[in-house]
Amino acid sequence: MLTLAPGLTPWDSGEFLAAIKSLGVPHPPGTPLYVLIGKVWSMIFASAFGFARSINLLSAVCTAFGCGILTSLFAKWTGDGFAATAAGLTAGLMSTVWLSATETEVYAVALLFGCMMLWAADRAGENSDARYALLTAYLAGLAWTLHLTALLVLPSAILLVFSTRDGYFAVPVGRRYADGRRQAHSFTKLLRASIFVALVGMTCVAFMLIRARHDPAINQGNPSTYGALLDV
Repeated sequence: MLTLAPGLTPWDSGEFLAAIKSLGVPHPPGTPLYVLIGKVWSMIFASAFGFARSINLLSAVCTAFGCGILTSLFAKWTGDGFAATAAGLTAGLMSTVWLSATETEVYAVALLFGCMMLWAADRAGENSDARYALLTAYLAGLAWTLHLTALLVLPSAILLVFSTRDGYFAVPVGRRYADGRRQAHSFTKLLRASIFVALVGMTCVAFMLIRARHDPAINQGNPSTYGALLDV
């Protein structure tokens, strides 16, 4: 909070603020989920902090929660609370992360979504719980409409989903099929359901198509047609 930018900062901040204010479409990839989250957040906190500072606060809160999730995961995996705390602080205090945490920037929210994906995937693997596997897939779909950097953790999340309680990675397809038809059928159902919920999360991209047709003040790429939407 002490280092939080009081208002507008250089580079993308002004464009994102204008897009959030007008529910517009910023530069590709358009970040529709970020615009929607920012709009809702500003409706709650702008009266207390001012519009620009409230969106800067969103970045700080997302970074703090993301690093908190990382700390809890590291503590669980290593059994060393001190090392986990050090890892979480290191992640949050890196200059690139700190900069994004103090201004209007999509990367802070992407960090939180990536950490939530890892948390859900860890729970899925630990408890063999399909609900958390589906939550991981849904978060991945949402992350795709937020910013692709959030999907950098997807390979690790997939491995965590198929990890055993003892910490060893199972071979997802081969093991399921080797265990018998029932397990293979369950795996196929889970895969189909995961793809479905991921696609549901991706539908947030339709926001750009809808808003572009209303000609908002910020309308980069004008994705008012399906072809233009694919280009963005």
